[in-house]
Amino acid sequence: MVVGERDVIIISGRHQGIIRSASEVFGSENHAHCYRHIKENFSSSLTKLNTKGRKGKENALQMLDSIAYARLDCDYEVAMDTLRIFNHDLAKWVEENNPQHWAISKFKKMRWDKMTSNLAESFNSWLRHERHHNICVFFLEHMDKLGSLLVEHKNGLVKWNRCIGPKIEENIALNIGKVIWRMRFDVSDYVDDWYNYNLQEKIYSGSMRTLVTHDMPMIDEDGTVHDALGYTYPFLNPPTTKRPLGRPRNGESSLNS
Repeated sequence: MVVGERDVIIISGRHQGIIRSASEVFGSENHAHCYRHIKENFSSSLTKLNTKGRKGKENALQMLDSIAYARLDCDYEVAMDTLRIFNHDLAKWVEENNPQHWAISKFKKMRWDKMTSNLAESFNSWLRHERHHNICVFFLEHMDKLGSLLVEHKNGLVKWNRCIGPKIEENIALNIGKVIWRMRFDVSDYVDDWYNYNLQEKIYSGSMRTLVTHDMPMIDEDGTVHDALGYTYPFLNPPTTKRPLGRPRNGESSLNS
């Protein structure tokens, strides 16, 4: 009566009472099994099915993910063959645990990629005390708790300095810091590689062009200047002077200096 003619998909664990009731009311083809529970059952059976070692268990769980999230039948078969080669007993476990109720490619109804009942589990956890009361009390307590939560969030918005919350802002700043640090690290690596390279090859690898002197002068050790045509010019050294005794008068200090 509530859902009318809508095609409702039920996602739940594999409790026998839920399986029986969902099949009677909505039809077994509309009952999807929660993949999180499937994965937990699969993980607990790995040791029994001769899968030893942490790495072996991680590989087996990744193979199960490939089976569950495969969108095409061909991809599903490839993932099953991979698991079958890895461990035939694990592949048999998958076949015996009704993949048509949890694998995407085998479930024929629209479930919009909803693989688990995590949302309902989270809701139940939030109302873990209230859900034990009768429906009328539960409804009122839920309204009160939801209203308090909304007021708390509204009051928190007043303290925001920007359009994002302080936690998100903190995460963004942290990520920016990581990016800057990574950029500095990459630049330092580039600089190190540049200096390790043959500098002479870097400098002289291109074509060289001689600089026209235009009669540039030459200066001897004594300061005498000679140009390219042989003319001599007075030396450029400053005159030799002695600083007079006593404290210089105003105006002389800057001149002597």
